[in-house]
Amino acid sequence: MGERVARPADGRETERDGAGNDRVLRSCGGAGDRVEEGRTRGGTGARESARPEHERGWKRLRAIQGIGAWTVEMMALCGQGRYDQLPAGDLGLLKLVGRQLSGGEERVRAQEHEVRAFFAPYGEWAGLAAVHMQGL
Repeated sequence: MGERVARPADGRETERDGAGNDRVLRSCGGAGDRVEEGRTRGGTGARESARPEHERGWKRLRAIQGIGAWTVEMMALCGQGRYDQLPAGDLGLLKLVGRQLSGGEERVRAQEHEVRAFFAPYGEWAGLAAVHMQGL
């Protein structure tokens, strides 16, 4: 049996295995062997890393109260190496795109659809482009 640790988002406890991988995320393809496999392959496009089990895992996660699009997109981008996933609701990206669209106005925030449109030219690399532009 793994150690019990508090989950930062909601304070509930969850189990981690000996390697420190959250079992819930492992069951959704977000940690462990699949992530390591993606890292060791290196240089693969988003299309190559897209797997049906990712989408099934995302659907399972979205069914959990309090897990929304931003959480799933961040897990896909950072945990599964899915560079095609763009966390468009990220506050940093809302501010970045808002500044770009307004000509530099600091207080303007874009809408999620505007963030998606801004990064659309990057296609399957939109998430990676966002990471580099914002420093997520």
